[in-house]
Amino acid sequence: MAALITNYDRSIIDSNSLRIVLRRPTNETGTTTERRDVAFQFPPKIPNDSRAGDWKEDAAGPNSGDKIAVYKAASPRRITVEWKYIVGYANWSIDKIKDQLKLLRGYFRNPFIENAGETALSPLVVELRLWEVGGRSTMSFRLDQVNIKHGPTLVGKKPDLVFPLLTDVSADFKSWPKIGNPPAQTVPGQLPFGLEWF
Repeated sequence: MAALITNYDRSIIDSNSLRIVLRRPTNETGTTTERRDVAFQFPPKIPNDSRAGDWKEDAAGPNSGDKIAVYKAASPRRITVEWKYIVGYANWSIDKIKDQLKLLRGYFRNPFIENAGETALSPLVVELRLWEVGGRSTMSFRLDQVNIKHGPTLVGKKPDLVFPLLTDVSADFKSWPKIGNPPAQTVPGQLPFGLEWF
């Protein structure tokens, strides 16, 4: 299938990145870091970027019908990112698309990684660079959930390899409050990795 992605589309795709960071302990250096990129075939959309406060309501007085609100804490920043994959478009193969989906779904099994017979803990950091909300800055998040929906049309050669022609991906990312002194921000609502609160 001929690719109809313009140079402008390509520049938008390249300006976004989703990178899963795995940190594993090693005997030699203490820790090693692996970064695995999830590639976008088309420019991703950001339908939601939200944050909320947690308020507790109490009566203003013993005989008062009015209430006062007491601020307790802030909820994490939540960003939803949506994107698509189409088999054969711009030379994207079934295997290449499957690799992206496996990496996303595998995120939730990464807290416990088998490494040389030992169970290792990974912080499950996701580095996001989204031109719509953060520009060129890289933001740190956790992947809260990923929803993958497949279209009804199947392509490929049976029985070797059959896969849906269209795949829609929706992923929710959360960034919890950080601590640090001083809490220097890189972009609004985000702090450097070293100041993260887990």
